[in-house]
Amino acid sequence: MFQSFPMEFRIIDYEEGEREAIHHYLAELQKRPYMWGTDYLPWDGGLKALGTGKSIEELMRAAGRKVRVAPRLPIIDGLNAARTIFPCAGSMNRSALKEYGTCAVTATAR
Repeated sequence: MFQSFPMEFRIIDYEEGEREAIHHYLAELQKRPYMWGTDYLPWDGGLKALGTGKSIEELMRAAGRKVRVAPRLPIIDGLNAARTIFPCAGSMNRSALKEYGTCAVTATAR
């Protein structure tokens, strides 16, 4: 989870899990004391699942979330974009967030 400011992004929290239904993650997000803005999904968040016929995007919108799906990029482009915006995210964990509070990154023009 991050906050966006002019010329800066701040990582404030994160949620991790494996093979849980989207409803589990939505419930976890609702437990957090934040005012929510837009949820950003990877490109495949808009694809329909075989079992339900609905996408993660549709399920999140139905739960009242504001959602945007990122465009599909070559993998290396997406990794480089994430590294540029969040250079400290690769080593981020809950103890680091508790120790430092946030991971503030100043955006620079390229």
